[in-house]
Amino acid sequence: MPRIIYTPILHLRFDKKKQSGDVPIYVRFQRINGKEPKFPLGIDVAEDDWNETTRLPKDPALELIVGNQVMKIKRQILNAIGNGIEITHALLKEFVEGKPNPAQRSFYDYFDEYVKKNSSRGKIRDSTRNGYDVTRRALKEYSPEIRLPDINTKFLDGFDKFLIKRGIASGKGEVLGTRSNRLKHINTVLKYIERQGVAVENPYKKDDLEIPKAAVREISLDKVELRELLCIVDDLPYGSTELRVLCMFLFSCFTGLRLGDALELQWQDIDVHNEPMILEKTTQKTGKKLTTPIPELGNEMLLCAAENNAENVHSDKRVFLCGCSQVTINNVLRKLAKQAGIEKHISYHCSRHTFITFAKMQGMDEYEIMKYAGHSNLQMTRNYMKWDKKLATESAKKVPLFRLKDLLKKKK
Repeated sequence: MPRIIYTPILHLRFDKKKQSGDVPIYVRFQRINGKEPKFPLGIDVAEDDWNETTRLPKDPALELIVGNQVMKIKRQILNAIGNGIEITHALLKEFVEGKPNPAQRSFYDYFDEYVKKNSSRGKIRDSTRNGYDVTRRALKEYSPEIRLPDINTKFLDGFDKFLIKRGIASGKGEVLGTRSNRLKHINTVLKYIERQGVAVENPYKKDDLEIPKAAVREISLDKVELRELLCIVDDLPYGSTELRVLCMFLFSCFTGLRLGDALELQWQDIDVHNEPMILEKTTQKTGKKLTTPIPELGNEMLLCAAENNAENVHSDKRVFLCGCSQVTINNVLRKLAKQAGIEKHISYHCSRHTFITFAKMQGMDEYEIMKYAGHSNLQMTRNYMKWDKKLATESAKKVPLFRLKDLLKKKK
């Protein structure tokens, strides 16, 4: 069956003649489901100024204006057909009147509107906005144009499979974390659209689809590995990138500070007069104030950083002056780990996991760990606590459950 190319045809509606005598120009199209779409162009002409042969006004200036509008409508129709969008009565009305039906708007319009609005209100930070930009690029790669009626279980499941296929092709595997972030962003925008009173299908809300949960990296260092890294601090040249990266990494192992916050940490963020010293900083990720006591080994790393950059120890200067990208930092860490005899494939993120795991092993209350780590709820903190043989052993030493001598103790 040949595809119908909907062509705009102009005509005058004499039944809607104005008091001035002018007649409105209407646009009609081929029938859709038995109904002929007819919409006002928004331009009126005098009856004797209309050329019925050309179906355009006789006045050259008005003819040019009307002709340009007709060409615009034709381009929109061809673009919609080229992108596989169904031509509907509502869509043609949008093209003619230039007033988008909220339910027929592009999903990208709502996506951009949400990001812009919440960024201006400070609800989306730069790092989060960058994530939304990545999601938008991935969606555009998958489907250049998306209208709200296109959003359904099949479409979103297809996008998820597209992300998996792309991840495998690049050698990154099923990219669980990437998929989780991309789909969370889409779900957030769909909820935003619903709050505007616009009907849209959200398969995540109906549990037709699930957003995959990104597993927290479970790599952490043990006591021996931390000691080996501490031992090579003195072997690294002063001022070297390796020493700066290692001091910053170990500081995060002892405080739980995220990489972005460690890179931005200034000397004025540390209250050196308090005992113990306190780190007070607004975090990049959440925008919340972090108040963290700095333990003894954390102090040692601050001294190392100060000695390494003595000329820059001023309140408004950064503590670690690393000046490296995350990729470079992780590459340096892996070389240092190899030098220390550590076989684990570590990244900077494992410093945070190390801190939380050690804090739990040493008996710190979960609420306190949550505050140290800057998490907004306990579940986030618990996700980092890897229960393993070492943690079980330390726990058993602190809380001796079911001791034989206690069970067999005779009543007095």
